Amino acid sequence: GHTLIMAQLFQDDSMLVELEDGFKELIKTVVKNMNALKTVETKGIRDMIDQIKSDLKECGTTIKEMKMELKALDNKTNWNNVICKHETNYQNLKIKFEKEKEKAQRRDIYYEHDIKKESMLKQAKQNTNVLKEAQLKLYETEANTLDTMDTLNEQTEQIKGIHKKVKENNNLLDNMGNTIKKMKRRWWA
Repeated sequence: GHTLIMAQLFQDDSMLVELEDGFKELIKTVVKNMNALKTVETKGIRDMIDQIKSDLKECGTTIKEMKMELKALDNKTNWNNVICKHETNYQNLKIKFEKEKEKAQRRDIYYEHDIKKESMLKQAKQNTNVLKEAQLKLYETEANTLDTMDTLNEQTEQIKGIHKKVKENNNLLDNMGNTIKKMKRRWWA
């Protein structure tokens, strides 16, 4: 009959043993991920935080399930201490996680800031290229304008020359006209 009682005791807490094993694995995973969170690339921070949150939530759920299983046990003392120890461990991990999460999120903010800065630099380079192109077109336009101005100045000089010749010709014609008038007057006189 003694082995039957031992088997029954084992049977009674087998679910707790299974839950505790799962809890221990979760805790290992959380600790591993929290350590990895310190060095994870900034683009992976959010996913890592979400994973740790999920695992911690599952730890809390597992502790609740262990407490429920404990109610059905006759000999609760040992398991009570075990669960209490796990619950303390869980609470401490939650606190530590909040600190690590804040550090990581600050890194993430800097990462976002770097992305924005990189984007702004890229935009500034594009703007600079656009400005350089505009400046080049402006220089071309200025050169064309100078050529046009030179041409206009040459044409103005030509027009002034023509105007001067027209004036000279008019004076010559006036003088010729006056000479003819004098000659007519002399002739008819």
